[in-house]
Amino acid sequence: MYEKILVAIDGSQSSYNALNSAISLAKHFQSELYLVSVVNTANLPMNVGVSFAPGLTKDLEDGARHDLKKAEDIVKESKLDYHVSLLNGEPREQLTKYPYEYQCFTSSIKKIQKS
Repeated sequence: MYEKILVAIDGSQSSYNALNSAISLAKHFQSELYLVSVVNTANLPMNVGVSFAPGLTKDLEDGARHDLKKAEDIVKESKLDYHVSLLNGEPREQLTKYPYEYQCFTSSIKKIQKS
């Protein structure tokens, strides 16, 4: 049913919880996992028209690679097939386009707060 499952990784505990849920689902359906992290380069700070982007972008990409590596290590233990992508741009836009390009099922976990 679900051949490809997209999991957005941002380093938060919620993203790793979603990864664990996706692993369970992927095992059940024998699916491939697509681990994706997006570096938000659309909203980098500017100062008098000069971008701090070169150094800041590299730092953000390094952080995202670290988060993806942690996710990849978790998936390796499951022995599932997986793909890893690091994207740049506006996260909502990138995570909306990616599933269409790669024909992935997406799922999100919503934190429910008790009143």
